[in-house]
Amino acid sequence: MKKIIFCLPLIAIMNLCLGQAVLEHSYENPGQISSEDEFYTFNAENGINYFTYNFINQTFTIYNESHIVTNNFTVPSLSGDIIVRAIVTDKLFNSDNNFEFLLTTMNDKIILVNDSGVTLQEFNNRDFVKIIKNNSGNYKLIVKGYGAPILDVYSLPGTLSINQQDLLVNKWIAFPNPTSDKIFITNPLANGEKGELEIFDMSGKKVIQLQLNNNNEISIDVSSLNPGTYLYKINNYSSKFIKY
Repeated sequence: MKKIIFCLPLIAIMNLCLGQAVLEHSYENPGQISSEDEFYTFNAENGINYFTYNFINQTFTIYNESHIVTNNFTVPSLSGDIIVRAIVTDKLFNSDNNFEFLLTTMNDKIILVNDSGVTLQEFNNRDFVKIIKNNSGNYKLIVKGYGAPILDVYSLPGTLSINQQDLLVNKWIAFPNPTSDKIFITNPLANGEKGELEIFDMSGKKVIQLQLNNNNEISIDVSSLNPGTYLYKINNYSSKFIKY
């Protein structure tokens, strides 16, 4: 009996063995803030979107999934303030076609602005923001102030798409906050991902810098820092704490 041998071309064998990622597009200097998704990417009703932020002129530029610019806008009424974090939704606060940017600033303010550059709402003396969903399927906006022991709960009229459900995940947390001596930070990086922790005072001066390992929880001694508000960053994640 004759044996029949099938031979595949070498290129076919290589393609079976090796998967390749094809570069679509590169964004240079995407920004100096932390988005809820640290890669400046968000899902919306129209699909995946990307954005960049120019901190010099305080302008956001939005790109669609084909990397074509669809809009840009300037954040109004910052008055020299600095944006440190952004959460992007599209149907949570309004049912219109605008994207909604929930922006946390360095000077204890949270600004809700749409991609037409219109300020929808401001939350003064507030530093922390979270979106949660109750058992009835309704959404709540939680904002908290570091300087004042206040927790505000707002009812939201809209909803999140399935693709935006990751906004409900608390990716990292720092405690206790405020603190007098030590602060513990949950490491938001994936297992094995290299990272660097940086802490800045309100003037922008770097006061602490640490290389991170695979620890799930990071302990930092801040007892030598002067009382005040500090910004801490781990790669593209950032938030604030108070030293008293």
